[in-house]
Amino acid sequence: MALLDIRDLVVKHTGRVDLVNEDGSDNGLNVLINAAQDMLERNLAHPKLERRHVATLAANGYKVDLPRCISIREVWIMGSISGTVSRRQLDIKSYNWMRGNYANAYSAITAATPVYCCPSINAVDDSLHAADSIFGASPTITVDVEGLTKEDYEYAGLLIMPPADVSYTVTVIGDFLSKKLALDTDINYWTERNPMPLVMATAFVLEGLLRNQAGMKAWEAALQPHLDGLDKDSVAMMADHTNLMEG
Repeated sequence: MALLDIRDLVVKHTGRVDLVNEDGSDNGLNVLINAAQDMLERNLAHPKLERRHVATLAANGYKVDLPRCISIREVWIMGSISGTVSRRQLDIKSYNWMRGNYANAYSAITAATPVYCCPSINAVDDSLHAADSIFGASPTITVDVEGLTKEDYEYAGLLIMPPADVSYTVTVIGDFLSKKLALDTDINYWTERNPMPLVMATAFVLEGLLRNQAGMKAWEAALQPHLDGLDKDSVAMMADHTNLMEG
């Protein structure tokens, strides 16, 4: 299924024809579908939250954007290390540790094989979004706003030190929210694997906006067996990777 199909199902099961146009295009429903999707993922640990993000870190590069990342578990680089193409796991540090140990402007640090990484703070305070005196027409690299971008709401980031001496492939293992659904043809985990929980969660969100507690409880009751099944899938996956003691 794709976003268009999810929208059709929500209209069919809620009767909210006002949220689509006569030709079936969106008239406000997409926002609610995405809100329901985020609600599901932020309140439910399911197997597909854990994902792998792969990016290229160019020579002299030191940051990687992580769209819709919730948490980072492991970070690996792959490239020419000591003359041999190999893989290395980076040591994840705190942001304070990284700033303390790499105090110079990041672009001025001598490039080498990366060893450390940390979650970076990409976004700025809302009051600075229009502060062109700081950022200019496009982000300006200075000592303490280096790497920041304006209005960077969707992206977490990864700071890697020292800057790369050659190009590397960076693999980040962590928890990522599913991509937002925008185009009628867009698909993701929920539309492909579990469309009905997404439809029911959207109906739940709709009832909440109407302050209809009875409707919310009814949709929650309908949704819960699906969530229980997903929770069991997650437990089963974790059990498969756990050594159990006999006794």
